[in-house]
Amino acid sequence: MKTVALSLIAGAVLTAVTPAFAFAAAEEPHPQANDTTFTGYVRFSHGEFQLYANRNQVDLPFSRPCVSGVLPRALQQQAASDLGGAKVQITGATRAWSKDQSSLRYGDSVIRNDCGGDLVIEATSMRPI
Repeated sequence: MKTVALSLIAGAVLTAVTPAFAFAAAEEPHPQANDTTFTGYVRFSHGEFQLYANRNQVDLPFSRPCVSGVLPRALQQQAASDLGGAKVQITGATRAWSKDQSSLRYGDSVIRNDCGGDLVIEATSMRPI
């Protein structure tokens, strides 16, 4: 009896968790090398921003998938205080990321690429939408 109840509980937990993970992974932001405009939900940490497809991903620690990027330092600091968790439109350019890099300098800012993607965003502006 105890084994059956535990199995049912474990099955219910796996069923409840699996669809949410699959949903988040299905809506991965996919920047292309020539893109100049990016839309999503933003989180700020370690001097960079992370752009997500879904609002709920912003609140989950270590949430993936995402795209890392940075604004010039003064704009980054202002955006971090005003736009955390907001849906934003970002203007900028992508830059290829090598797995051998630990960081990338963009003007007076540094991208760590906490998202671990093949591209990062060097942003010139960010606005709420």
